[in-house]
Amino acid sequence: MDARRFAPLLAFLVFFSLTACGGGDAPTGPGPSSPPPSAPPPPSPDRDDDGFLNEADGCPDAAETFNGVLDFDGCPDTTLEFYGLAKDVIELYWAQTFQLSGLQYAPITVFQEYTQPISIPCLPGMTFLNNAAYYPVNMGVYYDINFFDRWVDEIGDAAPAFIVAHEFGHHISHLLGFPASGLVNAKELELQADCFAGAFFAAADEAELLDEGDLLEIAEGLIRVGDPGLPWFSPEGHGTPLQRVLAADIGFTNGPDGCISADFFVLFETTRE
Repeated sequence: MDARRFAPLLAFLVFFSLTACGGGDAPTGPGPSSPPPSAPPPPSPDRDDDGFLNEADGCPDAAETFNGVLDFDGCPDTTLEFYGLAKDVIELYWAQTFQLSGLQYAPITVFQEYTQPISIPCLPGMTFLNNAAYYPVNMGVYYDINFFDRWVDEIGDAAPAFIVAHEFGHHISHLLGFPASGLVNAKELELQADCFAGAFFAAADEAELLDEGDLLEIAEGLIRVGDPGLPWFSPEGHGTPLQRVLAADIGFTNGPDGCISADFFVLFETTRE
């Protein structure tokens, strides 16, 4: 074989063997390597950072609004939403109560907040500040939301919720025909509305919808709005603090039937100032 032809082949094989085995100029040690990727951080147990752990948070990706109402569910909310929720729950209670009694319930037609006096359809005059009212002419409930919000701040959310239930109590009296009967006066109708509100709160308590202290908040609110000193037949009268608390307790203890019995009205006739 011609050596001149064999020599280039031999040189190639020597070079190949050296590079394949780590000889020559090839690096003999391990080369630089990238650091291993870092592990992802563990998920946050409180994604929206509102103090409610995800598993107990009704809205784990939206922070709670701490405003005195529904501060236990972990969800953002407003007082307006709370009053609307109270209205819906109260109306559901009365619709079911009427159905169980074989009666037809008619829902209210308006549930309207205001911050300045507004006119009521079909009625002369305006609403009042620091007030809530039921108007049978259109079966509507109107309330000063600033008044309600102050009660949330000063007393608690159960106090304005009771006022909503009180106005619904007037609606129930209207549906049952008490104002038209001529047998009860304005103050007795106010106390009956407190009684009907107490009946609702008994059902709410049984359904475990109340927080600890809610009943005390209601009592404080009734004491604040009691009106000692007004004559019994005064159209502006709502009852003394004692009478209002007593009326609510009768409804809480005896249900709606306790608010329409003759004994209810006789009791307040004997305690009138």
